[in-house]
Amino acid sequence: MASLICEYCNKTYSSISSLNNHKKTTKKCLDIQKNLNKIIVMTEFNCKYCNKVFTTKQNIKIHETNCRTKKRDDIEEQKENYIELQKEIVKLNDRHKLEIKNLNEKYELELKKYKEQSEKEIQKYIDKNEDLDSLLKEYLNEIQKLREVIAGLQGELKISNKTVECVYEIAKQPKNITNCGTNTNNTNNSNNKTLNITSSLDFKNIDKIKEIINEKYDINHFLSGQKGCAQFAAQHLLIDENGNYIYLCSDPSRYSFRYKNENGEIEKDLEAKKLTTYLVNGGIKEKAKIVSLDWCQNNGVIDPDRFLIVTEKQDSILNLKYNNNEFKRELAAIIS
Repeated sequence: MASLICEYCNKTYSSISSLNNHKKTTKKCLDIQKNLNKIIVMTEFNCKYCNKVFTTKQNIKIHETNCRTKKRDDIEEQKENYIELQKEIVKLNDRHKLEIKNLNEKYELELKKYKEQSEKEIQKYIDKNEDLDSLLKEYLNEIQKLREVIAGLQGELKISNKTVECVYEIAKQPKNITNCGTNTNNTNNSNNKTLNITSSLDFKNIDKIKEIINEKYDINHFLSGQKGCAQFAAQHLLIDENGNYIYLCSDPSRYSFRYKNENGEIEKDLEAKKLTTYLVNGGIKEKAKIVSLDWCQNNGVIDPDRFLIVTEKQDSILNLKYNNNEFKRELAAIIS
């Protein structure tokens, strides 16, 4: 096959199309043509991000993939999204604080009305010259109880920064009534189960819980709040290879749990405080932030609807160490 020689730089090519492409795109050959005052007709390709010029589509395509100007623009866009997210968080926090303040004012007003009503009732009986010592004592006791309830609710609000709806849910929680005979039988059954624990649970092994949380904790657990934390622990931490629980509820009424420590000794975990601390130290709060943020974003942009859901769910997990009521109740229900 005859070789075709470039008339400017003497390179050889096997086809006329290759030779023509060489004359139009090769920098060295183009420079020689310019020195010879040769009129050059070529197609130029401009980068849409930085306006650099290239002679082939392939070169412009490779450049645009790694263009620094494009990357800078992308970074600036992400910064703007981040700033908007921070502003939204501040707005939501301000709204929560206002709701808490309104709730406190509401209860203070209720207390004031209750006190005024009590004083009016007492005054009626005083006007009738009746013996009011016992009645007065009852009213004062009721007022004191109401103050204690309000103080307790205010304490819960300061600790957990819950929304108004969460506070109403706490106020509506029913009292547990346990039959003595049934409780004795449950305790005996739980003790028998405790004796059958074959595997140990080492709350000092932080590396293990970190690995389990990083691999197994997902958005479904997060969206269930503290209940999701309990379900995660029961599924991935508190069960042995044979499917038997190694952490048992020995007294559901007091949320008392038992487990075998690393030395093979049976220990008590009242209100699941040791387990709660273990999960917190293992990074469950940090993992919750990561999975919730990923879930909120769609191609790098925050979804407002999902963001609102996350803000409603995150408080119970972020304050797990200080208030684990939902966690211990769900855990007791699962492994009792």
